[in-house]
Parts: sequence; C-alpha cells; structure tokens
Amino acid sequence: MIKHTNQTFIDEVIEYAKNEVHCTTRDGSACQYRNEHNQACLIGHFLTDEQAKWADGQSNSGIDDVHYMLGVLYNDYSLKDVNTDFMVRVQSVHDDIPNNEWQKQLTTLANEFNLTADGAEV
Repeated sequence: MIKHTNQTFIDEVIEYAKNEVHCTTRDGSACQYRNEHNQACLIGHFLTDEQAKWADGQSNSGIDDVHYMLGVLYNDYSLKDVNTDFMVRVQSVHDDIPNNEWQKQLTTLANEFNLTADGAEV
C-alpha cells in the first residue's frame, strides 16, 4: 500500500480525473461518492466501498458528510501525510468546477501547494 504525500495524492487525482468516469448524480443535483458502476468522485476514489456506501446512504448530503469522509481519509494510513486542507480543496474542485476545467484547476491548486502537475492535460 502506498503512503501518499500531497504530491502523490495530486498525481493520482489528476490521473483519475483524466478518465472522465466520475460519479453520477442521484437526482440531478447531488453527487455520489461511488455509484453502482464503481464510478467515484475525486475524493470518493480514495474511499473503501464500505465508506462510500455509508456516505452515500446519508440523508443529509453536503459539507457534514464531506468533513466526516475527510476525517476517515485522514485516519487512513495511506493518506495520513496528506494535508487535510489540500483534500478539501481537491473536493471543492470536484464540487464547484465544471468537469472540463478540472485539469486546469487541479494544476492551479498543485501550484498553490508548491507541487507539480506534470500529468495534467491543460
């Protein structure tokens, strides 16, 4: 199991974002951490199936779930060294930016945290 740093985390997120296979909407307005086709959002990609299923089953989706899931991720050995503010910002790119602008925004975010975004397609 890889122990991620901010750099390896953004590298994996950028690579995953290229696939354009992301979470689907429940009712047209909310995203699932993981859907029945195993597609996931940028943060959901790092969750176990059990964690994603729990989060998707919550009736009050939104910031409380995101913070809970980031807490779960932070306590995961493989993500222990990834800055939680950085993870929040990555999820914000997913939540607030159109998919076709993700690579550009992830590159900008990487630069803000003094990281490289070599794999980004901008």
